[in-house]
Amino acid sequence: MGDLFINGNSVDISNQSIATFKDVIEWTKKQHLPNGHIISNIVLNRAEVSLEQENEQAGLPVEQIDELMIFTNSPNNIAIEAIRNTSNQIYSLKEYFGKSADFFRMGDISQAYTAYIEAINELSKFIDFLNLISPYFASMEQLQ
Repeated sequence: MGDLFINGNSVDISNQSIATFKDVIEWTKKQHLPNGHIISNIVLNRAEVSLEQENEQAGLPVEQIDELMIFTNSPNNIAIEAIRNTSNQIYSLKEYFGKSADFFRMGDISQAYTAYIEAINELSKFIDFLNLISPYFASMEQLQ
C-alpha cells in the first residue's frame, strides 16, 4: 500500500494484516478514530469517495492504493457545517437541474443529458452528506 493519512497525519500500516480498502477503513475506525468522531471524508488515489463508491471499492486490494486520505470529525461539527451549507447546496442543485432543463428546451439532448448527469451526481453527494449526519439528528431527537 502507498501512503495512508488520517486527518493529515501519516500512518504506517505495513505491519498490519490488511488486504483491502475495506480493511483499512475498518482498522481506522477501530484504531484511529478520535473519541466521538466519525469518518467524514475519504480521498482514494486523489479522488473523493462517496458512500456508494466506498462500498463499491471495498474489495480493492491495498496494492492498488497509491494514497488514501481519511478525515474524521465529530457529528456535532458535521451537523453545524451541514446547516451552514444547506442553502448553498440546494441553490447549486437548482442551478444544475435548471441548466439541464435549458438544454432540453433548446433541443440539445446531448448537452442536456450531460448536465442532467452532473445534477444527479451533485444530488447524490448531497444525499450522501444527509445520510452521514442523519444519525446525529436521530440521537439528538432521542435526547429530547
